[in-house]
Amino acid sequence: MSFLKMIDEDNATGKLKEVYDELLGGEGDRLANLLKSQSLNPEILKNHLKLYQSIMQEKTGLSRQEREMIAVVVSAVNKCHYCLVHHGAALQQLVDEDNKLLFKDLAKAYQKADQPEKEQQKQLAGLTLREKAILDHAKKLTVGPANILESDIEKLNEIGLKDKEIHDITQVVSYCNYENRIAQGLGVDLEERK
Repeated sequence: MSFLKMIDEDNATGKLKEVYDELLGGEGDRLANLLKSQSLNPEILKNHLKLYQSIMQEKTGLSRQEREMIAVVVSAVNKCHYCLVHHGAALQQLVDEDNKLLFKDLAKAYQKADQPEKEQQKQLAGLTLREKAILDHAKKLTVGPANILESDIEKLNEIGLKDKEIHDITQVVSYCNYENRIAQGLGVDLEERK
């Protein structure tokens, strides 16, 4: 499940039990392994969830779908299977039936660095100009944060993104990179399906 010891819900005591009880909604609920991988430090676990909720779930200039698309792209670029599966599933729940295939192609399109541009464009043909710009920026910020220039921000402004939205994009990209590093750095496995 993880390279490090993880304390599951049934064995939690003290502060960890308090945090788990706060996080779990009902009887029989289980936490994701990514959260349990942080069980050795309950305070970080609690704060991680607050960070996730504020970046990924609170109302901002970005739609929930756009945030999950960013998470899929960041996870694909980082080759983080755990987060790709989780965010891919969340994205699938947000899109209508006509777009399900398109969003399955997101990971493929952004994961392959050596993929011909024509093939990538075909996979991303259903994206809006706004979505494509957001996702291209997310990839660039993930691959080489030191390569982001003021002109990159200006290009986003030119297609209509406001500074607050660009700030939100940066927060989502940064959070997803953090999340990917936890999952990969601690060897977090996907939860067993029941």
